[in-house]
Amino acid sequence: ASVPYAHRSRAIGMIETTWALSFVIGMPIASILIRAGTWRTPFIVISILCVIVGIIFNQRLPTNPPISSLENRSRLSLTAKKVICAMIALGAGHMMMLVTFATFLEDEHNVSTSGLGFVAVIIGLAELVGSGGVALIGDKIGKVVVVKYALMLSLPLSIILPLGSSSLWLALLLISLWFICTESVIVSMLSTCTELDKSARGAMMGFVYAGWALGRLFGAIFGSRVYESSGIVPVAFVMTAVLSIALLVVFQAFKGQTATEKVSE
Repeated sequence: ASVPYAHRSRAIGMIETTWALSFVIGMPIASILIRAGTWRTPFIVISILCVIVGIIFNQRLPTNPPISSLENRSRLSLTAKKVICAMIALGAGHMMMLVTFATFLEDEHNVSTSGLGFVAVIIGLAELVGSGGVALIGDKIGKVVVVKYALMLSLPLSIILPLGSSSLWLALLLISLWFICTESVIVSMLSTCTELDKSARGAMMGFVYAGWALGRLFGAIFGSRVYESSGIVPVAFVMTAVLSIALLVVFQAFKGQTATEKVSE
């Protein structure tokens, strides 16, 4: 609420950018820590850092103003319900890629464990491009516009993913572009969701993240099982179908809205 809606993509994008940066920087550091100690060493370091950050947050973050009982309830408008359904579909499609791309690269191109670490850094850079791009231009061209067009671009990338079997570099290109698009969608969707219920933003975002987590649960189970039984081709088709459903729901939820209109009812 402290950030105007007109600048919220920049705020959410910057937060997501730190996530991508921590991934890009953290993966090499984690490998160094494992070599210096054991596989438990990175977890010990992360635990210590979390305690330090928690103390800093407790000291530095301002206290929340008193909230009445009515403000704790989200009214879940029709638009909000549709957005939650879209987040479930987005989470499922996103997780299908996450649980299969490493195995796909290993099976098709014999990518080693160290090679997969390099691939993880590439994915982190792709997510950095997506979140950073939204932070820079998302508010200017419109949050809903970014969601629609980035999601549309992810569909052909999803369906042609099996073409990556022919070349490792083609596979990395397709996967990287896919993550750029989906990261742009996620950041812009979160920015939009913050305005769905101004009287209960915390509750509304809780529903949004719950939908995202539920979709990821379905995507992880279904994606891994389909890949193990049938390979990457059916995964690509199912992932494309799920993301297409998300796109249709997004169009229904924000039907007739311009790039500058707010989403609250």
